[in-house]
Amino acid sequence: MLDFFHDKAYAETEKPVRVTGTRGGEPVDVTETLGSTVRGFNMSHGMNYLTLDVVHRWNACPEPGCTGRLQPYVGAGAGLVIPHVAAAIGDAFDTHHLTAGPSLRLPGP
Repeated sequence: MLDFFHDKAYAETEKPVRVTGTRGGEPVDVTETLGSTVRGFNMSHGMNYLTLDVVHRWNACPEPGCTGRLQPYVGAGAGLVIPHVAAAIGDAFDTHHLTAGPSLRLPGP
């Protein structure tokens, strides 16, 4: 089975977050909104998964002509994760597809 699925994610830049580390060479340990540093971060074009899966399905209704509503299955697969990231930090903006991986998948009923 070839499987492709697509998730989306958006940063909530108005929510407060704890910030630690250094900024401009100065130590930072404050709570501020994410938007005060990161103007935007999203994967609006998605976190895309492409996997090749092996699946076994049990026929719960073995009589001829019986379709059965219950057909349990188990499977696993491997493939790639292809995120499309858009980030705006300060005056900089970047957007592009990445290839990250590998991806492992365990489909369920």
